[in-house]
Amino acid sequence: MLVKDIMTKNPETLPPNTPIQKVAEEMQKLDCGFMPIATNGKIVGTVTDRDIAIRATSKGKDPKTTPIEEIMTSRSYYVLENDDVSLAAEKMCQHQIRRLIVLDKNKHISGVVSLGDIATKFKNHEIDAEIIEEVSEKK
Repeated sequence: MLVKDIMTKNPETLPPNTPIQKVAEEMQKLDCGFMPIATNGKIVGTVTDRDIAIRATSKGKDPKTTPIEEIMTSRSYYVLENDDVSLAAEKMCQHQIRRLIVLDKNKHISGVVSLGDIATKFKNHEIDAEIIEEVSEKK
């Protein structure tokens, strides 16, 4: 099975100069805990609700004026649309992450694939449990 078959297509993205508060509001509206940050369709980073809580709030950043680029994770792990889902699972395990950006052949963001996407598409719960355990394990 290919990543494009299970990914969330065309995810909302925001530019890196977006204030933290605006990003948090958008995440709340979309009921998600992860937001790709992009410029002209090219991924420049990602931010999670945890990033906002830990990197912004705990450091006293003003959410109304601080751009998200100051707290986002600049290193983004990704897979390509036509990669096998097993590669996505392997990367999640290797980097201990729960979501990957999905890029098209032009390296533009086309989706997001999550551990949950993988778990819901496969009926072999033993494999799901193994992946979840590996992603959650501290290295």
